[in-house]
Amino acid sequence: MANNTLLRFVRQVKINEGQPVNENGAKARPVSFCSIRLEGSPIVFVWYVYGRAYPPGEFEIDEFLLQAMSDTVRSIQGKTKFNVLWVGGLGSKQGPRLFQEPQAATASNKQHALSTLCEEPDGSSVRSYHRPLGDAVEQLVRQMGSHGQVVLIIPHGDESDVRLKQSTIDLVTRAKGAPKFHVVSFVKVTSLGRLAATSGGSAVLLKLENPIFGKVELEPWDVSKLKPK
Repeated sequence: MANNTLLRFVRQVKINEGQPVNENGAKARPVSFCSIRLEGSPIVFVWYVYGRAYPPGEFEIDEFLLQAMSDTVRSIQGKTKFNVLWVGGLGSKQGPRLFQEPQAATASNKQHALSTLCEEPDGSSVRSYHRPLGDAVEQLVRQMGSHGQVVLIIPHGDESDVRLKQSTIDLVTRAKGAPKFHVVSFVKVTSLGRLAATSGGSAVLLKLENPIFGKVELEPWDVSKLKPK
């Protein structure tokens, strides 16, 4: 009886702190996205919408990422909370987020996510309004705890579109209990790598090896040297 009471107490503490647990009180299994290990709750994906016509041959990157995210969403356990945010050039039909706040990965919530991901982001042809990537990063730093995992997804864009201000990096450095920021990007931007290194996250670069056959490769990006000393 005492052991069961202790297990229930530990389980509730983990839930209150945002740590994933399964029904037996053990930590939920980590999930993977583009070879990046994600362990913790909530998991928030931040998708950068280019806001202009896609460069020739790069549409395959979106298809690759959508399939990878769909696989990851399916694998998330029910006790782990998740969300998807869209930033960049957003069209009038594209909402800024999947849920108002991270939700448990129930069957219905995951089905809603998969249905939404099947819809092409409205913003590749008409830019209705723009939400800077840095604004979303700063908001997540203030809202999420240290158990959170954030994945910045940059399928397209120029360095000037997604470069982060030094003040954004400084905010992560000063924050107590900031989430880990991971980067999956088609463009290699130093400030993104520094964000990942500062927060203890990791980074992967997307390489379009064969545009004709739509072959996308993942290249690990060692960001350890970018961590502020």
